[in-house]
Amino acid sequence: MSRKSILALAAIAALSTSCLVSGAAFAAPASDCVQSDNPVRVIRDCTEILRGDPTNAVARFKRGKAYLDDRTDTRDLPLAIADLTKAIEIDPKHTDAHHQRGIAFRRKGDPARAIADQSKAIEINPSFARAYSERGYAYQQHSDSDRARADYDKAIALDPVYAGAYFYRSFLSALNGDMNRAVEDLKQTFKLRDRDVDDILRTLSPTERSKALAFFAPLFKRIDQNSLHEIEAGRRAKANTENKSCWRPGMSRNIAIAEQACDPLTSKPPMSPK
Repeated sequence: MSRKSILALAAIAALSTSCLVSGAAFAAPASDCVQSDNPVRVIRDCTEILRGDPTNAVARFKRGKAYLDDRTDTRDLPLAIADLTKAIEIDPKHTDAHHQRGIAFRRKGDPARAIADQSKAIEINPSFARAYSERGYAYQQHSDSDRARADYDKAIALDPVYAGAYFYRSFLSALNGDMNRAVEDLKQTFKLRDRDVDDILRTLSPTERSKALAFFAPLFKRIDQNSLHEIEAGRRAKANTENKSCWRPGMSRNIAIAEQACDPLTSKPPMSPK
């Protein structure tokens, strides 16, 4: 190989490496910033990328979402909102950034801004079932049961296998004293994936989570044993055995254990960046 060819290959390699750090604002950086599910690693690598490219919308979004993760002590609502806001400034049509910031505002106790963000996500993507579901819960926090139910219904119509919407709608029915509807939606929640409900429970504050689980305690008693065994058998067949579910203990009606399993301080050991 000639010297000129070697120099050309070296230049291409150097250019490829630099693109990982300073690519276009919407390019996905190839690192744990995007690929990892560990929030500590995501924050570490996204921070490194943002040092070289502060306008990288992907890194801003991923780090903001990681700051919302309850599994470690990295949880920080103000930093999450700041990063997600910056991602939206860079890319105003970043649907997921609006959605995640809406969750952050809801957790902060600001349902009005949560509703606004979820509405914007829906405007950008009218088929975004999870945005309807989250907006419904923000309406529920805002004491607007009619709009909350309408959004849950819409989420289920768009994505009939999204367990989270059934969970929220069951909670709303229980709050309104409609136990029959609450039980039916709770059964459907059990039939579907655990992970969706895990994610929702982890977005609730400890007070909200305790309230939700306490409301479901009497509902478990209204589901007959045969139905529970049948649902549990189907759930086990689909379960991802690698992921511990914080919702699964609720199947045995042990609310205290279910609540503990959803607690990021007790359900999993602290994550490390390694």
